[in-house]
Amino acid sequence: MDKIKKYCFYLSIAIIGLFALYLQTKLYISSSVFEDDECRLALAMMDKNIIQMFLPLGAFSSTPIFMAVSKIIAEITNYSEYALKFLPFVFSVLSLWLFYKICSGYFKRKVSVILGLYLLAVNQHIIYFSSIFKTYSLEILITLLCLYYFPKINFCEFNKKQLVILSAVIAILPLISLPSLFFIGILFLINIYENFKNKDFYKKFALIIVPFLIVFSLYYFVNLLPTKELQLANYAELWENVYSVPFISNIAVILKFLTSPNSYILFTLILVCYSLIFIAVNKNEHTRFNTYIVISPVLSVLVSYFNIYPTLIGRTALFIAPVLFIILIKPIDVLNTKKMSFYIVCALFFAGLYQFFTPSYLNKLNDVNTSFRNFSPKVLIQDIKANYNKQTDNIVTTEASAYSFTFYSIKSNFIITDFLMPKINSENRRKFLFDYYNNLNPNKNYWFYLIKEYEKSPQREYTLEWLKNQNIIYNKKDRDSYLYYISGIRKTNP
Repeated sequence: MDKIKKYCFYLSIAIIGLFALYLQTKLYISSSVFEDDECRLALAMMDKNIIQMFLPLGAFSSTPIFMAVSKIIAEITNYSEYALKFLPFVFSVLSLWLFYKICSGYFKRKVSVILGLYLLAVNQHIIYFSSIFKTYSLEILITLLCLYYFPKINFCEFNKKQLVILSAVIAILPLISLPSLFFIGILFLINIYENFKNKDFYKKFALIIVPFLIVFSLYYFVNLLPTKELQLANYAELWENVYSVPFISNIAVILKFLTSPNSYILFTLILVCYSLIFIAVNKNEHTRFNTYIVISPVLSVLVSYFNIYPTLIGRTALFIAPVLFIILIKPIDVLNTKKMSFYIVCALFFAGLYQFFTPSYLNKLNDVNTSFRNFSPKVLIQDIKANYNKQTDNIVTTEASAYSFTFYSIKSNFIITDFLMPKINSENRRKFLFDYYNNLNPNKNYWFYLIKEYEKSPQREYTLEWLKNQNIIYNKKDRDSYLYYISGIRKTNP
């Protein structure tokens, strides 16, 4: 009987792991284009060298070591989308294995391990960001590495050589993943609490914290602070909305994103609170690992509430997902029952928690609502390049399409620096765009390159409406992208 249970356990783990690998691989293979954020990041790297990856790259940047490695890959592969998305894909696959290792060492019940891996493996956001040229899947992996190694570390048990290695790792970690600071801070606090009476500890602690403070101070003042100021200046409205949420709403928003879409936000919140209280009041649960489990999510909410780190953007909270899933499963693991009804209820709850996870979801991996992979920036750029006339033609695009146009025109060696992009400064977007287009030079022909639409600042739908009355010579729709070539301008009333 025990052998059957063991085989069933490993079979369940294998099925979940292989299914997650299938989903992530399917999405990676379909990742033949960059979304606008990825285009911005690639553009930020293009005219800079490796050393400049450690300096501010503008309002859109990332951690220096990730950017430096990506720069090397980009130069070797001519900014290949598959090449730049490969590392995030690998990080996501490694995270599955490491999360399984952590869960199997932490949970007492095999069903808890299965549920934990399930939650991480089929999470919609984790799958989506597994093949995005950003650091979100790397942040999950770093979180798991911190959870796996940090609880085992006591500075006083290390010799000088080990301390030097540890010091270098801790100093470099924030340059790889900024959220690692949460776990580094907890590591420092735990070691201070456990060794504050030991005089030898302070020498060893100084050997670790001094290099960390020097490196991080340089990183903060040279890179992070200038980047943050640019973001606040260029996207003030976004940051104002992010940093104006009440404390309880902070918690709810983070939970809802990490488990969305679901309808159990209140119950999930209650379950998380129960787990945290259980760990806090039960002396048997006062372990180093549980200290990380309790403090790290609390810190992630506090830093967002005090406008230090924008966890409420959603994807920036993805690093805390493994911790949240462990917290959600903790009550199941400690409850002393063998009733089948209990396990059925648990299975239904966790299946319901991911109620989006249906056969139709698998067909939506390439849908416009879940991915940029439904757009065709490269195809349309090639069309323009093949037919563009410098003497008679101009190119018009929208705010949401400008970055993909710039990146793919450079990548295609089709450099156009004077394309038109209306910058809307009016609440009536429709009227503003109609007026802008009506006042274009009637003696010119125009290519309208329309890739993406921002839901909160629509431009494409009004542009398509205006185009209906124009003299259209050529038009093309590829997936959810549009290309129009018109001759002259016919004034149209909004």
